[in-house]
Formats: sequence, C-alpha cells, structure tokens
Amino acid sequence: MPVYEYKCTECGHRFDLIQSMDAEKVAECENCGKTAKRVFSARVSIQYQGWGFNATDKLLPESSRAKRDFKQLIEKNPQLSLNMIVSLSNYLRLFVSLVEELSLKEVSSRVAKYLLDLSMKALKEGRSPNELELDLSKHQLAAKLGTISETLSRTFGKMRSKGVISVQGNRIHIRDRNALEEIASGLKV
Repeated sequence: MPVYEYKCTECGHRFDLIQSMDAEKVAECENCGKTAKRVFSARVSIQYQGWGFNATDKLLPESSRAKRDFKQLIEKNPQLSLNMIVSLSNYLRLFVSLVEELSLKEVSSRVAKYLLDLSMKALKEGRSPNELELDLSKHQLAAKLGTISETLSRTFGKMRSKGVISVQGNRIHIRDRNALEEIASGLKV
C-alpha cells in the first residue's frame, strides 16, 4: 500500500501513514489530535511487507516452508486468491488509466477531467459541484497532471477566456459544465 505524508494544520507536525490509494486525504494528527492534510510529496512510495517483494529477491524453492504454507492457505481459502486477483486487477486498471492520461491526453483534457472529478467529490460531500476549491497548490497540481505550473496557468487562462470556468486564487467556478466535459473528452481549448 502507498505511504503518504501528512501535515497537521494546527501544529505543523509531519508524519507518514500507510493507506489505500482511495483513502481520505485527511487524518488525525498523531501529535495534537487536530486535522492533518495529505501533503503532495515526491517521496510517496509503495510499501510491501513480507517476503518476495524486493527486486533482488529470488523465487522461493518448491521445498520452501513459506511457499508451502502459502499454497495451503490458497487451497483452503480459494476466495483469498480471487480477492487477490480482483485487487491486483483494480490496481492495474488504475495504473493503465494513469499512464494513458499522462501520455495520450492533452493537458487541457487532464485539467478538465481533474476539475470534473473534484466537482463529483464536492457533490458527494453535499457541496455545490460548480464551486470548487483546489486541494493542491498550482505547482503540486501541475506535477500531478504531468505538466508545469506555467502550462497549467495558461490552460486555466484559456478555459477562463472561453467562459468555461472562472478562477479566483484557489477557487474555481464551473460556468459551462458541458464545455468542460467536451474538453475532458479530448476537445482542444
């Protein structure tokens, strides 16, 4: 599972949490108990625990006790192997989607999709889907979308000039959802 870095909004304490990729981006500060937010960090990594995960590991010999125990566990609990396949398939689908977005889609499409995803999140949380607050700095958002902050700013500017969005600091108002959806599907700005 990924290791994420958090920073407390109250005391500034930083700490790491091992969480699933779809976990909430807020946590309780282990120092003061107040709200801590996930920090965009280049040091996010996947942490595997146990044997057989390092690049330098060798396959276990057939006579290995661990391999035998694992095989018996799967034989006794076939649902476990199905759950593992489903979990790995979900991660693979996520990574394929990410690679596809970063390598094949225009920056404007990635920005539009991000805004639409943020809009759906707002709707699920009972907030207006057209009034968004960016949860990352523009520099962090640019890195997440595989671009640079200057290109992100130009993209926001083009969307603003076309009347698709309005931008005020880290707040974005979606003015034309249909146009934003067209841009997300590949229409150039």
